[in-house]
Amino acid sequence: MRKIAVPFACALLLAGPFCFAPVSDSDSGWHVAVGRLILHAGIPRTNALSWKWADHPWYPTSWLYDVLCAVLGTALGLQLLTFALLSLAVLALAFACESAWIVPAVALLLVPRLVPRPHVATWALLAAVLALAPRGTRERAICVALVALGGNLHAGAAFAAFVLGLECLEAWYRTRRPADLWLALGSGLALLANPGLLFDAKYLLHHLLEVDEVVQLREFEPPSFAARPAFFLLLPVTLLLALHRRRERPALLAATVVFAALGLRALRMVSEAQIVWAPTLAWGLARLPQRLMFAPAGIAAAVLAGLSLRLDRSVLAFRPSPSWDASALPVRAAKFLDENHVKGPGFNALRDGGYLEMARPGVPAFIDGRVQAIPAEAWRELQEADRSPAKFQSLLEGIGCEWAAATRVRERLGGYRLLNGPRWALVYWDDTTEVFVRRDVARFAELREALEYRYFRPYGSIVGSVEKLDRASLRALLSEIDRFEQTSPRDPFALLDRCAALTRLEAPERQRACEEAAARAPPPVAPLVHKARALQAAPWDPAAP
Repeated sequence: MRKIAVPFACALLLAGPFCFAPVSDSDSGWHVAVGRLILHAGIPRTNALSWKWADHPWYPTSWLYDVLCAVLGTALGLQLLTFALLSLAVLALAFACESAWIVPAVALLLVPRLVPRPHVATWALLAAVLALAPRGTRERAICVALVALGGNLHAGAAFAAFVLGLECLEAWYRTRRPADLWLALGSGLALLANPGLLFDAKYLLHHLLEVDEVVQLREFEPPSFAARPAFFLLLPVTLLLALHRRRERPALLAATVVFAALGLRALRMVSEAQIVWAPTLAWGLARLPQRLMFAPAGIAAAVLAGLSLRLDRSVLAFRPSPSWDASALPVRAAKFLDENHVKGPGFNALRDGGYLEMARPGVPAFIDGRVQAIPAEAWRELQEADRSPAKFQSLLEGIGCEWAAATRVRERLGGYRLLNGPRWALVYWDDTTEVFVRRDVARFAELREALEYRYFRPYGSIVGSVEKLDRASLRALLSEIDRFEQTSPRDPFALLDRCAALTRLEAPERQRACEEAAARAPPPVAPLVHKARALQAAPWDPAAP
């Protein structure tokens, strides 16, 4: 234990703080929402979180993890759960490695996927199997029980079951003990301990083999060298070391090859591959000529791993906070929807569904990140409609959507810039989300009248549009900017529009407003501040009060 204490502590000190970044993964939200369903009504068998596809067959493969999320409830609770699972994974991996000094580097390489989702439980299970399975028959039997438990936390327990099966077969080959053959069989049968039975296997195969044909998501795409340089650099090294040990550890060689192939196929499998490779890399580290070199070499590996993370923008932007990330999720928009009682059939972006399901209990969403939770043909229709405003609006109106929460940045199935038309009224927007309601829905008439953004909108020219407004419209524009800044304070474009509007109204506070706009303007916008300051005053309307 003393041999692993310092590397284990280093690993947690390096990677642990990232568990407490603001929760920016919307899928964490639907895990909480599903957990609530289970606690109140048992395990669902259909997509109960969607108003449109509520009857579509679906089963929560990670139901036990979902329940834990619902019990913990808050963003801080999810962060603590993630930290606990990471700690178990790192500790088990330290026991699995001949030189535990490889573990800090591996822990850092896990950071890009270190989010409150159940695959972190699979990391802990995979590391536990790597640590226990080579030790003896009793330990392999314990691993079978762990796989049975892990299969209720995440379908990825099948990966741990695969590694365990290889270890059992290797042990049987060396000893010819029937018990190890039975344990090899048991490693697969243990996955049936999940009440979903074979749904887990179907879910896993669908995600590995078919999902990219249904909906294109970044985590299912093959990794690039720019995104995961350490993976590509370690791959040949690990294969060479595993080949060198092929007689001693054939199970690890087979696991190394299989997980290398999985990592090359999908970005989301890179972390699991690096965990499986850790014992082989540690063996190579332990072959250094001087034992005093273990710690410096491990530290150097951690430094290189850290440098590779510089290519990941989410890591660079790390700021610990026990909250949901309002810069990536519709945190403010969800509050607006609740305060204004916007419910019923509506559209939400694929990115946002999970958070909305968590933040608005009892209000079904449209879609979320559960790819199997709606029919494959529906995904194809959505992706086809996502290509043009006319198709998108026609689809939403055809299926009965009365409101929509679209993204402010380009996202797959996000509705980005697809609802800016005469049939939809923009009633809320911030730097992440735009909320529209249909003009032909009577129940939204009062909301449209009171809150529609008619002048300060996220599309079109900025200074040029202000230049065309009369004095009454300029005052309405300033009122809309005031409302916008209640949820998006000091937004550069709001400051620029305020500068332009006050300049045209010849308001005394125009100089201060324009100075603030100049201070906050990004470089491409800076010339517009000079243009705003040079605007001509708006003519007086003699008929105006």
